[in-house]
Parts: sequence; structure tokens; C-alpha cells
Amino acid sequence: MASFSKVLLNRPRDMLNYPTFQCPSQVFHLYEYCFLFLSALSLIRLGSGQFQLIGPDDHIQALAGEDVVFSCHVSPKMNLEDMEVRFFRNHFSSVLLLYKDGKEVKEKQMQEYQGRTELMQDAIIEGTVSLKLKNIIPSDKALYGCWFSSKTFYQQYTWELQVAALGSTPIISFEGYRDGEILLLCQSVGWLPEPSVQWRQDPGHLLTKHTVEQDDNGFFFIKTNLSINEHSNKNISCLILNHVLKQEKESRVHIAEWMEATKHSVRITLDPDTAHPRLHVSEDKQLVTHEDKDLPVMKTEKRFKFPCVVTLQRFSSDDHYWEVEVGEMKSWYIGVCWSGVNREEKNIPFFSKGYWIMGLMNDYEYFIFKSKIKALSLLVQPRRIGVFLRFKAREVSFFNVTGRSHIYTFTNCHFQENDFYYPYFSPVRSGWKEHSIPMSISPVVPLEDDISQAILLSS
Repeated sequence: MASFSKVLLNRPRDMLNYPTFQCPSQVFHLYEYCFLFLSALSLIRLGSGQFQLIGPDDHIQALAGEDVVFSCHVSPKMNLEDMEVRFFRNHFSSVLLLYKDGKEVKEKQMQEYQGRTELMQDAIIEGTVSLKLKNIIPSDKALYGCWFSSKTFYQQYTWELQVAALGSTPIISFEGYRDGEILLLCQSVGWLPEPSVQWRQDPGHLLTKHTVEQDDNGFFFIKTNLSINEHSNKNISCLILNHVLKQEKESRVHIAEWMEATKHSVRITLDPDTAHPRLHVSEDKQLVTHEDKDLPVMKTEKRFKFPCVVTLQRFSSDDHYWEVEVGEMKSWYIGVCWSGVNREEKNIPFFSKGYWIMGLMNDYEYFIFKSKIKALSLLVQPRRIGVFLRFKAREVSFFNVTGRSHIYTFTNCHFQENDFYYPYFSPVRSGWKEHSIPMSISPVVPLEDDISQAILLSS
């Protein structure tokens, strides 16, 4: 019935007065016949040159950053090339797109939509015209309409556009440590509309306060704190839910894991005999730099054909933690590799068996390699990465030491019994000489000391 109400927006150039007919079903008990009669009458009223305009659903849901298509068509079908077609926002005079005299009139278009609209007229001779609105933003939420006009008749149709966005994966970071309590901070950006926030501790929920702010682009930014006992051995997660999209994002951290990780720090040194010819390993075997040409090196079966290097130390049991300084590097790969990987592979080998790798490309694209590349969302750009290899737990975890937060954990790792596994380093040269920054092995500072020192410095 919503589309029938739109017919009341008809405006024939010479409006005729038609009598009003009523078919009270309580009298005739013939509702079906009454409906058919009214339908037939509506067709009779569509005189020569008149039409019914049909548009999108009354409510359209669009995702921020994506495109949406508004399609309007007339019934009966007719050629619209000689008509004036207008798409507008809120008011008839606020033009998204105007088609007149067989062409687009761009001078009338609202400035904020310039370069973001596309007229789709493939089916214009059959009575259909569509508008593609590109790169949806929060402020696009509004009432929209299409208006078709011939020399003798015109009609409009309106609908509402709702905009939603699924924000970033929450980042849980360690913000403080005092009197046996750890203060956690959960942050996420890019939500629309305002989401709900919840901390969870197996097996129940934790109620905490949170703050919500809206940025200049209309997206919501979430910050929430939680204080937890340092000896807690339960999983803590931060969950953010978009009720409109009915989708959520959650991050989980084992409170004791990172604090435990630093207690298992190991001293490692790079093995120059495994380094690709373009990688220069320092004399103390703590730094590696990607040079712009091959270096004179001895041929050895241990050497990788892909630009990487592993350590002299190898592990097959227990827990081991180390930290890597990546600094201002634009691109890199770090993690763990199995001793049996193919060292002759020249292309990126990380989809093969035996690699647990995190990487950075193009200065801001963080990801991990599984069966395919999985993008990571980091609020704080890490300058130092912690790697925790746990054989009994079958896990490889990565920590943002700079932002004091958990990044990602590979679970159910297929570690082969009696096989060996190496810390893995691969600095990637960006192409600019001044960006040839060394990757280095860093001394580990226990998390309690690191956070306590940060508190002292900020107080």
C-alpha cells in the first residue's frame, strides 16, 4: 500500500476531477472484487502520457565506504529520453543529479555530491533510470527522491537512506599496573550508529563505564577501561556490537599471557649463514639491514633465496619470548618458521606449511598469513613487536610492545614432535635509500616494570 500512496503525488498538467468511490466490505462482503475494481479504476485514471513512478524500498540500508544504487522506473514502460529526470535530497531544489534535454545538467548538482554520482541510463528507453551514489559517508543519511516529468505529467517518489558502519576490531592495551591491579583500555573507531560496548570475562559479563565520541566525519569512537587482578588467569574480551547491522567485533586477551611471556625471554642472535645475499647482518648478530644489491657471501644450503634470516638458536619445546625493533620501517615480516621449510623458494612463501608470520606493507597495512592474507587493525603503530612461541599450548602470539597491546595469536599450530623452529626476520626494502632501516633484536623489559615506568614518567 506504500507504493499506492505515492500515486497521490501525481500532478497531471490539466488535473481532472474524478469522483471518489467507496466499497465498504461490511456491506458487500466482496473485498476481492472491490480491490480489483479500484485497481482497474487506477489504470483508467492513467490517461494518455501518464504513468506511475516506482522507486526503491521506503528504507535503504547502506554501508559507509560502499556504493548504493537508487533505481526508479515508470509503469507502463515508456521511453524517458525526452523527459526531465531529477534525483534530489530532502528538498526538490537540492539536486543530486538532473537529466534534461537528453543530457546531464551538472551545474545544478550539490557541491558535496560532485564526483560521487553516476547516471545509469542503459534501460532509459524501457522506463528505468538509476543513480549510483559512490563512497557513502555518514552525512549521506537523509530523505531522497526521484522526479520524472513529461510535457503533460509529472510524479515523484521518496525514500530514506540509512547509513551504518562496522568499526575496527577493538584493541586491548595495558594502561597501568599498581597494587596488584592491571588497568586495561579497549579502543575502537569507525562505528555507525553508536554501538554497545561490553567487557566479558569467562564465563560472565563485566559492567564498566565507557565513553563515546563522534569524530568530524560522523563516526563513533569508543574507549572503555577495566581493572583486573594481575593473577587473573581468565580470558578477557572486549566486544562491540552494531545493533543495526547485527554484527559485532571482539578482541580477546589472556591477562597473564603477556606478563608470563616476558618471563620466558630468551637471548637470540642472527645466523649470517642463513641470510639472503642482500641482507647485511651486523657483527654482534643483533641487526639486519636490507641492502640494494647482493653482498659477497658463501654459498650454503642453509641460506634462504627469499630475503630473510633466522637465528642460530632453534627451539623444540617449552615457551620462548623475544622482541624485535622495527622502528620506522615501511615494510617487514617477522615470526616463526619450521626448520623443514623450502629455503629455495624465491617468492613470498608464507602460505606454505611451517610459517607463522605477521607483516607490514606500505607503512600502514598490517596483516597475518594463514590460508589467505588477513588484515589487522592497529590503533597504535608498533615500533617494537613481541613474539611468544608456546609449544605445549601450540600457539604463536604477537604483541605490540609500543602500544602495550595484544595483536594476534595463531592457535592450534601443528608443531611437529622432535622438529625445530626458528625466530624469523625479513626486512623489506622500500626502494628509497634513506629508508634502509635496520631491524634489530631488542632486550626484553618485564611488562610490570615497563608499565610502572610509564606511570612514573606520566605522573
